[in-house]
Amino acid sequence: MFEELVYRFAPLFTRVKISDADIKKARKMPVTEIIKEYRISPLRIFWHRRRVLNYLKARMADIKPIPGVILMLKALKAAGIKMFILTSNSKENVNAFLKNNQIEVFDGVYARRDLFGKAAGIKKILQEWKLTEKEAVFYVGDETRDIEAAKKAGIGAIAVSWGYSEATLLKKFTPDIVVSKPEEMLKFARET
Repeated sequence: MFEELVYRFAPLFTRVKISDADIKKARKMPVTEIIKEYRISPLRIFWHRRRVLNYLKARMADIKPIPGVILMLKALKAAGIKMFILTSNSKENVNAFLKNNQIEVFDGVYARRDLFGKAAGIKKILQEWKLTEKEAVFYVGDETRDIEAAKKAGIGAIAVSWGYSEATLLKKFTPDIVVSKPEEMLKFARET
């Protein structure tokens, strides 16, 4: 799905012709470097965001979670762990995805419009839900800005390598742990 989005929408964001090699290269780069390397205007991101979200909305029924993720999420919920989603996608798209895949296990879904405002979103969730034991709170993400947001908000960071960024890049940003399979996330949760 990621590659499909890149090929479909890259011409709106950059004049650089994107190839398979570029997509592979981008998975090894933080978003800030991608924006610089491919001369992507933040204004264009803001301007065309709705178009991308509408396309995703039309495709939500086709998007499936990584194998093992549903079982992992249900096990975490059964263990009494509070879980929230903080996303740059739309809340409507995320709720449709969760419903389509029968994984409505989250205590809340929060959407942010800004590309780099997740730390503020994390702090809002912490405050709203009165989560004060920061050592027991983790933000799970698949790219470097997720790790940076968790650190900025003063909580732990769990990086998953089954999403956007490669594990080698994620490790450079020193999250608490990088997990490559949903089972590893369960093991980490049990040990924490």
